[in-house]
Amino acid sequence: MTTRLPDRQAEVPSDTQVPREHKPAPFFQHILNFIDKLPIHKKMTIVVVSFVVIPLALLMLVSSLYLQEQLRKDQEKYLLASLTIARSEMSERRNDIVKTCFSIVQDDDLQKAVRERNTPLLARKIKPIQVNFDKVDYAVVVDAHNQLLAKTDPSVIYRPGSPLGELVRQSMQTNKYLSSTEVFPLNDLFEENSDLYKKFQVKLKEGFAGEGEYLNKSLSETTIVPIVASDNPGQILGSIVLIGVANSDYYFPQYVSSRATEGFLVLTVDGIRVATKSTVGEEKNWMVGTTAFPRPSRSAYEGYYLGTAKLSGVDYMFMDEALKNHKGDVVGYISLGLPEERLNFMVTDNRKIGLLISFLCMFIFLPIGQLLATQLKRNHDELERMVSERTEHLQTVVAQLQKLSIAKAQFLSNMTHELRTPLSVIINACDILKHEYVGPLNEKQMRNVLSALDCGNHLLVLINDLLDVSKIRAGMMLLNVAPLSVRDLVDSSVNALKGLAEEKNLHFTIVREPDDFMVTADAKRIKQIYYNLISNAIKFTNPGGHIKISVYKRDVYMESIVSDDGIGIAPEDQARVFQEFEQVDNSYTRRYSGTGLGLPIVKQLVELHGGQVYLESTPGKGTEVIFTIPLEQPQAKK
Repeated sequence: MTTRLPDRQAEVPSDTQVPREHKPAPFFQHILNFIDKLPIHKKMTIVVVSFVVIPLALLMLVSSLYLQEQLRKDQEKYLLASLTIARSEMSERRNDIVKTCFSIVQDDDLQKAVRERNTPLLARKIKPIQVNFDKVDYAVVVDAHNQLLAKTDPSVIYRPGSPLGELVRQSMQTNKYLSSTEVFPLNDLFEENSDLYKKFQVKLKEGFAGEGEYLNKSLSETTIVPIVASDNPGQILGSIVLIGVANSDYYFPQYVSSRATEGFLVLTVDGIRVATKSTVGEEKNWMVGTTAFPRPSRSAYEGYYLGTAKLSGVDYMFMDEALKNHKGDVVGYISLGLPEERLNFMVTDNRKIGLLISFLCMFIFLPIGQLLATQLKRNHDELERMVSERTEHLQTVVAQLQKLSIAKAQFLSNMTHELRTPLSVIINACDILKHEYVGPLNEKQMRNVLSALDCGNHLLVLINDLLDVSKIRAGMMLLNVAPLSVRDLVDSSVNALKGLAEEKNLHFTIVREPDDFMVTADAKRIKQIYYNLISNAIKFTNPGGHIKISVYKRDVYMESIVSDDGIGIAPEDQARVFQEFEQVDNSYTRRYSGTGLGLPIVKQLVELHGGQVYLESTPGKGTEVIFTIPLEQPQAKK
């Protein structure tokens, strides 16, 4: 017999609530009843689907959305990196042109030609710039009054009142060089209807009301360097102006694309493609004169824009960067694009592999995850203990090495006083006896005095070499650099050793091209380099032989060669001669004294100047030692 609910409620006081039984909704109740009637294996299937398959599907969906966003960001980063490489290549090339210009404007012959208005000589001086740099289309020299002095092509023109002329005037007034991307009218650079003018015209194609006409603006990589008088830094003699025009030319895009990425690179001015390069198989210049892609959306990176476009049926993702002139105004854009398919493959394949590995890890390695975690914790604790012990040991060793370093420094300081000072007294005393200032000596006495003098001088050189090596190893060698005359350096070094050469009847030849030029370096150390090289050549050259010293000015470097026709060095020994205390081991060289420090010191002093040294030698024919150092150095270099 069932109890009726209304009767029960009637017996309960009015201020008391009766708890009611919550039942599932009818829909879910039917589902629960259905599941309850299923066999156990089907119930387990439902449990697996509900608690494994469905969560995994949701995880895959969320992961797919997340990875899609990461794909877009990775594509953007890749394009940004490629575009950065492209811009850095162009900037590096522009910096090389500026360095070359500074080297040229410091040439005394060029400054003299500007003062004397020697147009032919000036044209010859700036012509090599076009030869050395593939993309210099416009080169002129102007005087201090902004008037044309020389040009490299008859069709080149220069107007002082033009935008280019105004830039040159400002550069000379401020005595500051200018290197930037500018846009100039073509008729301000070249004679109309000349070959160069026609070459750089951009014929308008589809998308313009003036289709078939020409864009007469030039996207120009501009370099302006004032010519400052060497004898009067406040006097401006004139200026060198160099321009590389990008119009209707794919040097810049191909130069950059070959180093940065495949795909395409486009330069635009006023919404018109003026230069392009593509690697999808079509002609490189087919897009020149066509409308550029619509300006894409702004990238997450400041100053860049990201978009997509279709090129010959291929979908591309591209990134734009604004090209700005010296004022910071936008004068054009550089666009770099890659096929979307290629960018997608870089991440899509990895995403599929990652998902597969995730499933495998979940179903296969999950049961042993706890064991691995436990073992990993033990290994981590053991590793921390070992690292801690090793760190303490290394700290002890470092402290000991620091003490040894201090002791070595003190030892070297004492060596300087305790060995060099009494040795100098001995050498001076032998020199006095040699010149018989205190009375005549017999033949045996003179022979003993000369032997003692030679040994003393040799020992003094050895001590000086050891001290130099120790200073360089300790990083204590300081270069006191200053502008030096190359002719004076070479002549003084040769004159200091002429006496040794005359004893063996050796002949010197000195070659300088040009006859004299300036190099910023440490005079004492450069003379030490020449002294070591020339004395080596004297030592290992047979009597009556020949020694040649050659010095050349190479762009921004000085190249020097010391060659002889002496005994030479075997190929297998050539790498060893630059190692400390190494000497070529053959019967001839053992006739001579030496510590094996001469060439190692030369190598280290050259490298301190930022240069390089190497040798070429043939046994029985002689040796050439070549070293190069930059023409310019910081005013104080450690």
